[in-house]
Amino acid sequence: MTFDHVAIAVSDLDAAVALWCDAFGLVCEHVEEVPAQRVRLAFLGPGGRAGETRAVHPGQARIELIQATDPDAGVARFLGDRGAAMHHVAFAVTDLAAALGATTLPKIDAAPRPGAEGHSVAFLHPRGTGGVLVELVGEGGA
Repeated sequence: MTFDHVAIAVSDLDAAVALWCDAFGLVCEHVEEVPAQRVRLAFLGPGGRAGETRAVHPGQARIELIQATDPDAGVARFLGDRGAAMHHVAFAVTDLAAALGATTLPKIDAAPRPGAEGHSVAFLHPRGTGGVLVELVGEGGA
């Protein structure tokens, strides 16, 4: 298991991308919509100049900015309750189904579901992780 990313819920994805890239010299690597989670997201990583792309290196942590595309989505409810804030931390695992089966922590997802960049994901409930939402990200869509 390796640290993969920290996610921040935002109300305006484009404005947040501009802020994080301009303020911290990050590069927007990837933007996509994930219909299954009712979000639009952007992954930011270390880089050089704005607009540059770079190769993603395994094990290199990134920031994920997430915006709800549906007012009833979990991210929309989160924003309504807390405003823009850290939403979850994510860890990459080699075998997501095995990791889910092995953990005794409370789960939001009993089975993997579609996530960003073609990966499968599953969330662990904050009540079992000290109040932090944890996402497990399967490598290679596993």
